[in-house]
Amino acid sequence: MATYPGSNKTFAARSNGQVIDASHVGDLQDEVAAIEDGLLNGTARLNSSGSTMVSLTVTGTVTLPPPDAVRLQLDAVQTVALNTTTAIAWSSQVFMTNSLLHSTTTNPTRVTPQSTGLYWCRAQLRGQNAASSGPLLVIIRDSSGGSIGITRVVGSSGLQTVVAEGIKRFDSTGGYVRAVYNDASATNSLAVAETWFEVVKL
Repeated sequence: MATYPGSNKTFAARSNGQVIDASHVGDLQDEVAAIEDGLLNGTARLNSSGSTMVSLTVTGTVTLPPPDAVRLQLDAVQTVALNTTTAIAWSSQVFMTNSLLHSTTTNPTRVTPQSTGLYWCRAQLRGQNAASSGPLLVIIRDSSGGSIGITRVVGSSGLQTVVAEGIKRFDSTGGYVRAVYNDASATNSLAVAETWFEVVKL
């Protein structure tokens, strides 16, 4: 009778010239049959360094879901008051692989990662400025108030595009990132399609 998978089979030592008994071959056959049955029927145990896998079944193709990714933009011109740091409220979702990343109604300024890891963030803001006296700032901030990416340019009248980007590691879920804007020269009107925010898990 096979001892597998309950325990290891102990075989007596053999030497040349001994008489081979039917039980000697029978014991080997019993163990081989028990191992084959376990592998074919999912009852085999794989033991290594004290770890035990009761069964292992792999069928078909393993398909990983797409990484978290979202691109947001405005669907109407948004006015930013003079010298006021304003978090952009994103009203349009160009694409989104996970519906929990962003909401246009609840905290629309935030992108909230749904798993830990590295996230690449990029914001582009294009505005119509009437003055040129002060700097323009685009900052990507996390929920702790830290700056992930920041771009500061000299203000100029007319249309101006400012881009900021950075990478943030989330060691736990629950935090978020958002894009904020400040124009120290004049009230600014942010354009629609040219103002956007992307967050992609790397």
